[in-house]
Amino acid sequence: MRALLSFLIFSSFPYQIAQIWLEGSYARIIYPDANLSDDKISEFLSRLGDEYASRAFFEEYLKYVATSMDDGKNILVAGSGFLKTARFPGVVCMEDVGEFGYDEYDDEVRIIYATRQETGLPIFLRHCSLNMDDSTAILGAVADMKELGANADLVILDFDDYDDSVMSELYAHKIPFITKLSEKTKLHDRLAAENVSSLERKENWVSSEDGGGTFVKRLECELVAGRKGYARVCLHAAQKPSETHMIGQMTRLGASTKSALLEKVNRLGVFVLASSRPFAAKKILALWRRRRDVEKAFEITKKSQEMVPIHYESASAVSGHLLLTFLARASVEIIRNKLGQNDWELTSFFSKLNNQKCEVFDRETVVQKYSRIAKECFKLLELKCPLRIKRTDKKSRRR
Repeated sequence: MRALLSFLIFSSFPYQIAQIWLEGSYARIIYPDANLSDDKISEFLSRLGDEYASRAFFEEYLKYVATSMDDGKNILVAGSGFLKTARFPGVVCMEDVGEFGYDEYDDEVRIIYATRQETGLPIFLRHCSLNMDDSTAILGAVADMKELGANADLVILDFDDYDDSVMSELYAHKIPFITKLSEKTKLHDRLAAENVSSLERKENWVSSEDGGGTFVKRLECELVAGRKGYARVCLHAAQKPSETHMIGQMTRLGASTKSALLEKVNRLGVFVLASSRPFAAKKILALWRRRRDVEKAFEITKKSQEMVPIHYESASAVSGHLLLTFLARASVEIIRNKLGQNDWELTSFFSKLNNQKCEVFDRETVVQKYSRIAKECFKLLELKCPLRIKRTDKKSRRR
């Protein structure tokens, strides 16, 4: 498991070449009995994906988080999309399914993923088919977390389509939430139409760290019957079409369509965030960006056209992969938090340590002199690199 976890953290290759990666990595020395062949990985992921194994893991993991990490508020992100990872073993072409007899697994999934608000540390994961009712899936995850000793302090809804019952249930259980209104809803159309002309004003500007920004206008509204809510009509400056582009589009169309086109073009880049509480504009934008945690961590996309038909050996193997991905993500975030405020991106940090070399002999491994940069890395992580490491793999034992 540790060898496979290292593979996920330090590479982006598919599982099919994990054994090749292992043979060229120092992991083969410290994990001498590891076998990352396709069959072994598939078997391991299926066992890891067992429901009881997952439950036992989160019971222990949340105890570790509670005793080893700082207390903080938890954000639960409920998202859905298509798995786009190419890591899975046993992936075959659609025409080969009948011959090999693989079971088909629905590659569009709902992932409910909880993290610490301040640090981004993952604390909980649940996934299910889109056939499950939205309210049941979310409230079930909230109940599971509470049973394990963790609360959901905020829910971010990132579903493409959901009905008002989800928000009604969250109101009823007094769970704060943030979501983006679908462009198909009447409320979105009304708020966008009424406020787009007054959006681009100095008092609505919210700057971002990358030098850009967003125009945000806050309004009170009724998100569901009898429930007071708050809407933010937003316009991302980078997504607003240029005036030249607008004139060009209008010139190519007939006079009868100009007004309709102008109205549509003016709304490009406009979106509406809704919440049950009156968050400040800058805070709600930052919280909404946290939905990307799910997409980055589990490699999912909202665009089905980016996909090719994928068939997995078993649904439990997919569950095992998602849990192992959770572990990898948690490991990376623990390292990131350990590094604190510094000028290095984590990928840069790993690449610097990747240059640390060693000489492998029959009975021991001798670490070569490490560079100043490597020393800084070890210091940040409070690690002491040994000069010699005794080998315990089969080759050294035979000698």
